[in-house]
Amino acid sequence: MATKSSGQLAAGPNNQRASETTSAPSSGQTQKTGTRLLLDDRPLILLPTLAALVGVDQAIVLQQLHYRVKSTGGREIDGQLWYYSTYEQWQAEDFPFWSWPTIRNLFQALEKQKLIISCQPEGRKSRRKYYRIDHDKLDEALAHAHTPGTNKKCSFERTKTVPSLSKETFCEDIRVSSSSANAYEEKRGVANAGAKATNHALFPDVPRLPFPKSARAMYKTLDRYSDVLDRYDVNADPDRDGNFFKDFSSRDWCYPSGRVVDNWLVAYIKRRQYITERILEA
Repeated sequence: MATKSSGQLAAGPNNQRASETTSAPSSGQTQKTGTRLLLDDRPLILLPTLAALVGVDQAIVLQQLHYRVKSTGGREIDGQLWYYSTYEQWQAEDFPFWSWPTIRNLFQALEKQKLIISCQPEGRKSRRKYYRIDHDKLDEALAHAHTPGTNKKCSFERTKTVPSLSKETFCEDIRVSSSSANAYEEKRGVANAGAKATNHALFPDVPRLPFPKSARAMYKTLDRYSDVLDRYDVNADPDRDGNFFKDFSSRDWCYPSGRVVDNWLVAYIKRRQYITERILEA
């Protein structure tokens, strides 16, 4: 007759957790303490009060910036500690679940809200941008939120954020909306016979640039012209641009009608405006 070894639980209908819970693992065995997705990885901290004040994504960025400044010692500039990292490094080391344009947008949103401050001590040509948290502004916003009679949901101007979509969901949306996106661009005067004159009238400050050779080159160009995109309330986002580069480069930078794209940067702005409207309407 078989006997149960010490510390083990017999399998059966009333004992389904035998493989996960033991009172004392036998010699040579490793006790299971949790799944590989819980706590074994380096966690990010989310404070509920901060999330309620500035939003979940912004709260995560603020907390991690605070951690980086404290853990590395930062760089002292004008008596304050600042931290530098590229958006690609932020993605690789801290936020692998976001694309680097999304990370850039979050930093820009926090900067517009004056919750973080940036500087370029080495000059604009170096493109090295250092950040620090404006703790006075953050404390002021928190105190205002807790003042009786004030709007608890928003103690300062919040930046409208686009709801997150999984890649699977959005890829499906790209397939469904590909023709409608082109129809939208035709309707708005981007691809019709008078497109060149219309584009110049509606987008006088958008430069005509050579067609990019790759998606990576395109996003680097969009990053350089982020100030132009900002003026039209859009940003470069590979997760929400309808697979723009693949869509247009596969047609040799022509619309479905066969007309050549006069200004691909204008076309990108229109595509982002269309998709953003679609998401916000959903």
